[in-house]
Formats: sequence, C-alpha cells, structure tokens
Amino acid sequence: MVGGLAEDEPVLDPTLLWIWRAWHRLTDDRPYHGGGMGPAVPGRIPWSLVHLWAQHHQLERGAMAMLDACFAELDTVYLTWWVAQQPKADE
Repeated sequence: MVGGLAEDEPVLDPTLLWIWRAWHRLTDDRPYHGGGMGPAVPGRIPWSLVHLWAQHHQLERGAMAMLDACFAELDTVYLTWWVAQQPKADE
C-alpha cells in the first residue's frame, strides 16, 4: 500500500469521481446475454440508462456526452477484464 491505496488501485481526479460513481451505480443494470454453454455474458450499460441518469441529475448536453464516452471506455475495460476471468476451455 502506498499512501493508503493498494498498488493496483487507480488514482482518480476528484473532479471526475461523479463519473466513476455513476458507472458503479448503473453497472448492475447492464444487460446480460446468453452464454451458450457458459455463463451469461455482460453487455454494455445502455445509452438509454446513461441518458436517464443525466436527465435525473440535470446534466447539460456536454456533461452527458462526456459521461457516455467515459462509460464506453469503462465498459471496454470491464468487459475485457470479465472475459479474462473466465475459465479457458481445454484445447
């Protein structure tokens, strides 16, 4: 631990924590798609939910666009991590 943070814990700009918190709040609302013989696969948080979040919090159009772009990046990282956590099929 360094400065109270685990070594792999990201350091976030405090002015952007609202994006991180919104993504965490909405992550349980992401769709899951059939995984065939494996577990259901998580999808991206839908734009419609991001839009509702922005409306509820009275965000301006630019803030909504930034939130949407950040969600896209966060979802990419999350989905890549999720796939890496799945057991590999025997070859």
